[in-house]
Formats: sequence, structure tokens, C-alpha cells
Amino acid sequence: MKSNTSNCRYKKLIYHTDISSLKKISEGANLKRSRICLHDVNADKIQQMIINISYDSYIQPHRQKRCKKSYMIIEGGLCVYFFDDMGKVSETKILDIQKNENPLMIMFDAERWHTVKSISVFTTYLESRNSYTDNDTEFASWAPKSADSKNGLLFLQNLI
Repeated sequence: MKSNTSNCRYKKLIYHTDISSLKKISEGANLKRSRICLHDVNADKIQQMIINISYDSYIQPHRQKRCKKSYMIIEGGLCVYFFDDMGKVSETKILDIQKNENPLMIMFDAERWHTVKSISVFTTYLESRNSYTDNDTEFASWAPKSADSKNGLLFLQNLI
């Protein structure tokens, strides 16, 4: 198993114990999230990651050039926010493993500003995306940075 500075562990078979381990890692991580990469290297044209985020994790809204992305819930619930260029919420989607009326998966054009928020104590999901380059992600200047989780969580609360 390889690891890098972004707390990404490379693996091909995922077991229940792996999900439990991700939760423990998320609990202790500064950003309150962790992931297992299913792709071999960052240069792979398709990126797939099993991601676990805790309820108190914040991810700065962002977008990727020439990219399609999907999220599929494995455990818990996730709110996916989409924004216009001024930072106003244009759409939200709730993905939830427990509620039949909610979808389990969403696929979208990642050139739209977006972020996710766990609506469960922990949420585990599969993220898939294409078109990775080192500089394809742009972070929203109108939102707090990911490292500023306190203000980031307040930012998300004020959207509702």
C-alpha cells in the first residue's frame, strides 16, 4: 500500500474493515476526512476514491476544468451543493443510503462550482472523475479555505 501527503492509501479491494479504518483516520485528521485511492497514480485518466468525511468536515467549493464527476453513497448521507459564479447556491442534492426517496448517486459536470457536506456523523462515498491534471482544480475565492473549517462550516450553515 502506497501513501502520500494527501492522506491517500492505494488499494483495490475494499472491505468493511477498510471503511471502519477510514472513519478512525477521519476522526483524527485535521480536515476530518480520509480516502482510499483506487487509481494507481495521479496521472491516471480516471480517478476513483473511497472518501470518508465526518459531519464537522468542510471542503472549500471548487470546480475542475473539462471534468465529469460522480458521487455514490456507500454509507451515510451527503448534501451536494452547486453554486453560481457569485457564490449563491443554485442547486442542492441529498444523497442518502437510508432514504429510498433520495438518490444514491449523482453525476455532473464538475466545471460547476460545487462542494459536499456530510449530513451523517460519518459519510462514506465513491468519487469518480476524469481529466486529472495538477492544476485542474480551482477553489472559490468567495468561500473560506478548507483549512479554515470553523468559518467554512459557518459558511455552509448560512446557505440553508
